[in-house]
Amino acid sequence: MKKTPTVGSLVRQQRVLTILLLTVTVIVIWVGFSIYFSYSKPTTTQTDVQLTTPLNPRIDATLFDTLAARKHWSSDELNSFTPNVQLPQVAGNIVLVANPPPLPTPQASSSGILTPSPTATSGATTP
Repeated sequence: MKKTPTVGSLVRQQRVLTILLLTVTVIVIWVGFSIYFSYSKPTTTQTDVQLTTPLNPRIDATLFDTLAARKHWSSDELNSFTPNVQLPQVAGNIVLVANPPPLPTPQASSSGILTPSPTATSGATTP
């Protein structure tokens, strides 16, 4: 026996159909605008123009002198090099600092002492 649909189920089906149609319409419009804007924007950028400029074929000879004058480190010098900075050790997500520098001890000064002025009153007024 075939069951007849009720008014509530028909209304529910109509709402679902409306939502699906609106969703498909929005997706089609979105894809259409994406295609339009991808074809309408210029394809060459400023970076592309800079990369396509011809290079200067002349080589500056002073560059070779500068490179030759640089300090060269031998393997022994590099292996004996010890950095002057202690790197933090990482244990999981916690950074461990070995021997952090001590903070300076604060020193009291005479400018920090409050003294009442002779004209100050205790807040009570006399008539």
